[in-house]
Amino acid sequence: MSDALVKIARSGLLVGLCQVATATAQEPKDVDFFGESVLRLESVSDGQVEDDGMGLTLLVRPAVELRLIENLTAIIEADFIVALQNNYDDGRGIKLNRPLIADPEGAELNRLQLQYQPAPSTFITLGRQKLSIDDERFIGAASFRQNDQTFDGVHLASKIYSDATLQIGYFNRVNRILGDDNPEGVFEGDSYCANLNVPVAGARLGVFHYAFDLSTGEDALTSNAASTATTGLRLEGRMHQDPYGVDWEAAIARQTEYGDNPATFDLDYHVLGASGFAGPAKLSVRYEVFEGNGEQAFQTPLGTQHAFQGAADIFALTPPSGLRDLEIKAAWNFGRVAPFRNISAFAAVHDFVSETDHAELGEELNAQIKGTFGRSASTLKAAHYSADTFAADTTRVFLSYSQRF
Repeated sequence: MSDALVKIARSGLLVGLCQVATATAQEPKDVDFFGESVLRLESVSDGQVEDDGMGLTLLVRPAVELRLIENLTAIIEADFIVALQNNYDDGRGIKLNRPLIADPEGAELNRLQLQYQPAPSTFITLGRQKLSIDDERFIGAASFRQNDQTFDGVHLASKIYSDATLQIGYFNRVNRILGDDNPEGVFEGDSYCANLNVPVAGARLGVFHYAFDLSTGEDALTSNAASTATTGLRLEGRMHQDPYGVDWEAAIARQTEYGDNPATFDLDYHVLGASGFAGPAKLSVRYEVFEGNGEQAFQTPLGTQHAFQGAADIFALTPPSGLRDLEIKAAWNFGRVAPFRNISAFAAVHDFVSETDHAELGEELNAQIKGTFGRSASTLKAAHYSADTFAADTTRVFLSYSQRF
């Protein structure tokens, strides 16, 4: 977090605490302690490196929320990540003969934020915070990894009129999942986001503009290449009549260079998707296209990648030739199965094709089963990418146990 934002956040916390301490007619402040822990075993077989990778990592994320005065709260949250088994490359180049598992050891400040609520449906958040906009395709916390992606800045979220929502934000630092010790673990620069969603004839229409000035420093490989400006429209809706229903989405966007990005480009993006429900069963089809020009492709540097383009994480960066991703996914909710409160499962297949020349890049199969009980969850997930003309055959298996407290 920048020194200025740290000072502002600290000053706000001190002011709030002093006001509470000196307000004799006011109820004592409330303090909530909460957090989570995640133990995850991940194995990777990647044909591009010499050895397989194995990581057993433990995340402990304690947090405290202080209700300072009326409509003003503060959250302080820390990350402690320990690698109990570290036969993997954590992104810092220490074990280059092992596959990448982006869960570096370390201790970091995950959140330090003040949130003011001037109206029932309006929130202004200042400091280090998580941002999740729409489906997190362009801005998200990337929460699958042990280390969250967080943003240093100010963010306004408000419901306007009846069901319309507005989000506006500015941030000058992005704390990426790679961690502070990685030369590409931090983005710096003046970035802005604006997102408006309004109800339209039973659906929701979203208009957004994201201007990302993202510099990783002179020693990093990407430097300013991730700086982009993206403007787009998103339309989504649902038609449900139990036990049946259909959800659908469509979006288009255009992306250009921004900030100090040395390249020049004008690239398009679009997605079409639909999901059909019948009781506990769900079938989804999603077709997503990222335009490329052979040198540069449409990118989503601050989006949550793992949830969209395959859990093998082959396409965290869109190839210069662009990408067409056809995903077909089947899911089933089994409900209560002792001792679990709920068990759900899915299987998905991806077909990846380059956008410029329609070359077959590869196919990927994902599968997951998850059981929840109380405030805990156990998850088994597997992904296998079969390469045609891009990257190499890759298999990832995840076994995790999470506990909220």
